[in-house]
Amino acid sequence: MAQLYADEQFPRQVVELLRSLGHSVLTVQEAGQANQRISDDLVLQFATESDRAVLTMNRRDFIKLHKRNSIHAGIIVCTEPYSWKALADGINEAIEAYILRREALQGNGSSPQGFQPILGVNFSRLKLYAAIEAAGTLIGKLIRINRTSSAKN
Repeated sequence: MAQLYADEQFPRQVVELLRSLGHSVLTVQEAGQANQRISDDLVLQFATESDRAVLTMNRRDFIKLHKRNSIHAGIIVCTEPYSWKALADGINEAIEAYILRREALQGNGSSPQGFQPILGVNFSRLKLYAAIEAAGTLIGKLIRINRTSSAKN
């Protein structure tokens, strides 16, 4: 499925759950970049050079980075979940919906009726309502995974 790069503060439990769902997740620690005070710019640069979308809980800084420059391999920003499984499931759903929508767009060469490309979408109840343009990957995309009070487990 997706090629992801988890930043230093991203929960290890979610990394393991995403791997069990078939995603390739490389962590900052596994890349040998932990505890080095590497800037967010360099985290994003490394992920982009590795063709991996960044997974982060650092919403504010990575949204700013995206606004400054959307040339990257993708950014998935998350909020603190009620459960790690709910967060992993929300990320997985976002990626699957992105892939399905991308395939639909590529299949007929045009946008589905009523589809409006969106750079970022807040997902209530960790469900996706689509956050895609007609590109071939997560390149340049910002996906936000939010929890809601009704998502408690």
